[in-house]
Amino acid sequence: VTPPSTDTAIYSGLAEDAASIDWTFEGNSADGVEAIWAWKEYSGKHYLNASAYVGGKAIAATAYACSPVIDLTTRKSARMTFDQAAKFQTTLRTLCCAVVREEGASTWTELTIPAWPEAGSWSFVSAGEIDLSAYAGKKIQVGFKYGSDASGADTWEVKNLKISE
Repeated sequence: VTPPSTDTAIYSGLAEDAASIDWTFEGNSADGVEAIWAWKEYSGKHYLNASAYVGGKAIAATAYACSPVIDLTTRKSARMTFDQAAKFQTTLRTLCCAVVREEGASTWTELTIPAWPEAGSWSFVSAGEIDLSAYAGKKIQVGFKYGSDASGADTWEVKNLKISE
């Protein structure tokens, strides 16, 4: 018998069955790239997609996908999970990451993603749990930083983000 989950959901976003999302994008263009981040659909499943690979070459870029403000003012702890996929992974693990900032802040704090997808596969996998307890008692935004340079511009896909206590 599996005991019932004690997770308290605080926020869910980027659901694969959602036709649209309430996220915003910052720095979402670069030389030759009009939209680095986009909400896409494939075979009836939706996901957040980032890429700066255009016309057969990698473009140097940095862009952020940003959640709406999430209220943690009454919370004592918080953790974030999401699913991700990426095939080639030339610069993904060094230039891309999850991020967080307090409401109203202009700069992001980078978060370590515990688990990455297997290179060479488009299979979505859990990124593991990211502790956000340092932000308990505050209002925050979470997001994803996409980075690329001339040596590589991976395609990164993210969906099913959840923040729970």
